[in-house]
Amino acid sequence: MTKIVRHALAIIILLCLPAAGCGPGQAGLSVKVHLPPAGKLPAGLRGEQPPGKGEFPAGITDFRLCVSAADMAKPRCDQFNKADYLSQGKARLGGIPAGSNRKVTFQGYDFKETSDEKVVWCGEVSGVEINKDATTQVEMFVTACSNFTLTRGDLERARAFHTATRLPDGRVLVTGGFNVALGGQFCPDGDCLRLSATDSIEIYDPRQGTFSSPPGAALSVPRALHTATLLPDGRVLVAGGCQEALWYTTFNLARTPIEVASDGWGSAGATADIITVSGDSVSVRTVSGAMSSSRALHRALALPDGDVLLLGGIGIGNQPLNSLTRFVTAQDSFEDQAVPLQS
Repeated sequence: MTKIVRHALAIIILLCLPAAGCGPGQAGLSVKVHLPPAGKLPAGLRGEQPPGKGEFPAGITDFRLCVSAADMAKPRCDQFNKADYLSQGKARLGGIPAGSNRKVTFQGYDFKETSDEKVVWCGEVSGVEINKDATTQVEMFVTACSNFTLTRGDLERARAFHTATRLPDGRVLVTGGFNVALGGQFCPDGDCLRLSATDSIEIYDPRQGTFSSPPGAALSVPRALHTATLLPDGRVLVAGGCQEALWYTTFNLARTPIEVASDGWGSAGATADIITVSGDSVSVRTVSGAMSSSRALHRALALPDGDVLLLGGIGIGNQPLNSLTRFVTAQDSFEDQAVPLQS
């Protein structure tokens, strides 16, 4: 034990349950983060070196603390800037309900606006009892971990089969997807759900860890099972997809798990939108001239010359497509390709 204490990472994080602070009679959580004994801490995923005694791990600019439990609807998390924490000497995290068997997690990382690489160090401790009239002290060890962490906020609208496209400034553009699932007799044997797409757009800001919906911005039509491709000039091409689909809840070799409903193409399958994001402004423009055929569940390939090739997928009647369509960026228009895919 003395060896562990000798290599303690001197981060004492005081979490005050009420937002106002840790005054008399108010509950608190004090977190002390330790390192394992010397030589026992592995390097990070990209060769990052373990932190020295009494230091934050090298490169950490921000850290996230979470408290979760089975009787909590969702984890209570907040993100803190290291410089702000060092100047204030404490970090406040409000809204934590008192109770037993809480899990406290620490995630430290290096945020880079121009890169998606993050140096991440993680730790957690379970079985913590938090009382509303005392400060609970917990200790944990940190080590290198993966780059997957909980975001600070959730999507504003639940969705599936949507797209997520990383923008040049590091933010992420989320488009479309199914957000309504209805049961009932939509299939002959009644074992499927009818999915309806949304036209909504959201932007994820990794610096804040939150999602937001740009005011007044939406796709020209609801879309799911579509593609979204970043163009060389920073715009995003959103192409094809459908508006309604059937999701089968039982397995059957004679059919695919998801199919476009017979009346589910709408005007999504053969059309495309171009989205331009500039700061807080988002504009959507429909590409003039439709593709020669509707397609969903296809693939989009960005070509070296800046054009985009749309390949395969399914078409009317849920039949597989072997055709290719090229989006010519210089003309903002589609051209069919003479050479089909080989089956």
